[in-house]
Amino acid sequence: MANFWDSSHFRVLSSYSEVNASNPKELEAGWTSVEIRKSKIEYVQYISQLGRSAKLRQRVIATAAVYFRRFYLLQSYVDCDPRLVAPTCLYLASKAEESTLQARHVVQAIKKVRKEAAFHFEVKEILEMEMLLVEELASCMAVFHPYRPLQMMLTDCGLQDKLKDAWALVNDAYLTELILVHAPHMIAAAVVYIMGTTQGKDMDTWLPALKVDIDEVSELVVKARVSAHPGKFHVI
Repeated sequence: MANFWDSSHFRVLSSYSEVNASNPKELEAGWTSVEIRKSKIEYVQYISQLGRSAKLRQRVIATAAVYFRRFYLLQSYVDCDPRLVAPTCLYLASKAEESTLQARHVVQAIKKVRKEAAFHFEVKEILEMEMLLVEELASCMAVFHPYRPLQMMLTDCGLQDKLKDAWALVNDAYLTELILVHAPHMIAAAVVYIMGTTQGKDMDTWLPALKVDIDEVSELVVKARVSAHPGKFHVI
């Protein structure tokens, strides 16, 4: 089994200052940092819509979301159209996660999800963008996810019946920069902590047994404000 600590995923973890830094080209083009952050959330949601339309596993969708965010740490909206990058990330992720989706099926999914002509691309364009994605992400193609440690931690806490809610909260994390900054098992720990506290469990006695950075988990919990859905990550 692959080891997270030996992976390129661990090596490319970023800081909040890095992921929130404004791209000069985007600022020159008139984008504000708030607009860019909102747009990235919307494109991750678009990736999710495409993935569901193509009946792909959540893991593929999650990997595509990571690819999208990693790519735009290196590139700008000015140079690379996110309307093309987003579906291409899904196409590449389907290969990486061994759930290969043919490029023509990506094109079909786009047309089902978005009716606007500006979002429509040909197979050739998807394949050309894939080459650029591979070039930019060559050193950081590996992606680990919180889903497996989440299930183990929920079982350990006797919260198996909260898997659906916890899974949804993890999915919300992919809308944010958290996935570029924190290790997957730390995100899982924060989600389980939230699930436990909402059920009245004393999670402060459970957390030290994980042998994780408690301050980092606490930081993640602060950034994950629980709402009625049962919760969504809001980066603050």
